[in-house]
Amino acid sequence: MASTLLERLRALPAAGPVLTALEGEPRVWVVGGAVRDLLLGGRPSDLDLVVEGDALPVARRAAERVDGEVLV
Repeated sequence: MASTLLERLRALPAAGPVLTALEGEPRVWVVGGAVRDLLLGGRPSDLDLVVEGDALPVARRAAERVDGEVLV
């Protein structure tokens, strides 16, 4: 089931690039309303992430991968 949810998330225009940027990052999870919406057959309007540990280095690496920037 988790892989199906992840595939559905990746298909969302805004979530796909975020998830791609986070590939290979350990201890990062999608949580909250997006998971609920997918389980109920809906389409999430936002993406909540939890990072175990220091999220700032993860955000910086992800931003680099998509040529973005991190605002702290």
